[in-house]
Amino acid sequence: LPISSRLLSCVKRFSMSVAMAVRLGALLIVAAVAQDHLELAVDDECASSQCALSALQRRGRQASTAINEEILADEDAAGDDVDDIDEAIALAQEEAESASCCGRCGGRFCSPKSGRCYDKAWRTYFLSCSEATSQANCCGGCNAFCSPSSGRCYNVKYRDYFQTCSSSSTSTSQPIPVAPATPAPAVPAAVPSKPVPDTQLTPSSTAAPGQVQGRAWSSKAPTIKGICYGPVPLKSPKGGSMLHEDDWMAPAAKPMWGERGRADLKVISAMGANFVRLYGNDPNNAHTEFLDEAHRNGLQVAPGMSDHPYTQMAGSCKTTGYNCYSQVKELYLQNLQGVNCSSCGFLTKDKSYHPGLGYFSIINEPDLKAPPTATIGGFDGIAQMCRAIISAFDAILDAEKEVGVQGAGINFTATFSFAVCKPCTWFKKNPALGQMAQLKDAMNNPQKYGYTPRNNLAEAYRTRWTNSFNTQNKAGDLPKMILQDYETWFTATPVYIAEYHSTYVNETSDVKQILDI
Repeated sequence: LPISSRLLSCVKRFSMSVAMAVRLGALLIVAAVAQDHLELAVDDECASSQCALSALQRRGRQASTAINEEILADEDAAGDDVDDIDEAIALAQEEAESASCCGRCGGRFCSPKSGRCYDKAWRTYFLSCSEATSQANCCGGCNAFCSPSSGRCYNVKYRDYFQTCSSSSTSTSQPIPVAPATPAPAVPAAVPSKPVPDTQLTPSSTAAPGQVQGRAWSSKAPTIKGICYGPVPLKSPKGGSMLHEDDWMAPAAKPMWGERGRADLKVISAMGANFVRLYGNDPNNAHTEFLDEAHRNGLQVAPGMSDHPYTQMAGSCKTTGYNCYSQVKELYLQNLQGVNCSSCGFLTKDKSYHPGLGYFSIINEPDLKAPPTATIGGFDGIAQMCRAIISAFDAILDAEKEVGVQGAGINFTATFSFAVCKPCTWFKKNPALGQMAQLKDAMNNPQKYGYTPRNNLAEAYRTRWTNSFNTQNKAGDLPKMILQDYETWFTATPVYIAEYHSTYVNETSDVKQILDI
């Protein structure tokens, strides 16, 4: 009896604990739902990677508001069945999207995908019914016509509402039929379950005239062992807004990385690293001294292009349908030559790349910001992301030709987050891999993504591209999550981890394990 009494007492206390836990869990879920509801509109307008990452984490919660569930269902219906955007498919989508949803929504907002009405613009693609006739100009990068609804480019004015982008383009004033007068391109019979392996690709015989060739891989570090360098000189977030910029290659930061200062680059080299990655990049600053110091210490430098042309500057890529050619070309020309100085950019006096330069990151985590819905919305989002990257790559290749770069060129990358890509055609469950596969398809078939390149992007991708991704996962997770499939389907394209920072394991042993892998 005493034992039974004690057991009953334990069961009673356990039941009370469970009930309290359930009530506490319910309160937390309610709080999470309220937070999601309040911040839903903000999530889609995030400009920073961290903000967008937080948005993705919030959406991963099981608790969700009714309005969020409704919108996600809206995106599911619109995005899951799209595998390719050849012009015939794009036009079919256009037909559905162009039918204005504002007819029954009054002065509110509506989704052109589902026709539902909303009180607020919860998603960036929602139409403002009070401004339905003031669509933004979509002609940036389009030669003939474009759709103000989707931002796609077309060679024929299939729809009345298409904008004319060239004075030489012809259009008719009479209503055009629903079906185009000329036959649409044939829709592919089936999309392969996985992208074509590199071994089955037919390399292009020649690059575009004047196109810079890549360096031989033997001249690069066989295994990148690097440091992400962002030495913000603050002990706390206080004062962060007072920092003029975050270009740590600039002479103003020399006391931290220079030999006569703290000698950070020398310390990084002494740790066994052979690579240093940077984020901020202001072409108005001289970068030669940093590159010289890194080269003296046996380090390859991988600077990156900041978010300025993509999301921050007036007239950013967001305003040109994520065609980033003009924005990126201007900035990369300044990077190559320097501004208001001689031989202070990426090039030496003989117009060859500085020997300390190994890579250039065109954009960091584009899948979280260009656009923010790239991996969680419909197919248009991931197509816009690919268009941003391939147009930026094309702009860089043209900038090299315009300056007359001599010798072998550096390699380029776009560093993806470790998010899974729901609307991607391939590898929907593998983090980062779906984005890489979609970009590879865009490099080989740019017209499918609404872009006509000036250079041979397929050849440049084959000879000068390296994939990269950021992750917080531990070493043991990566082979199954990404590396095994990557090794099979990207046999000729190297890959590196651009941010590696798992904080929930023994970092000393984990770094050894990932280097072994």
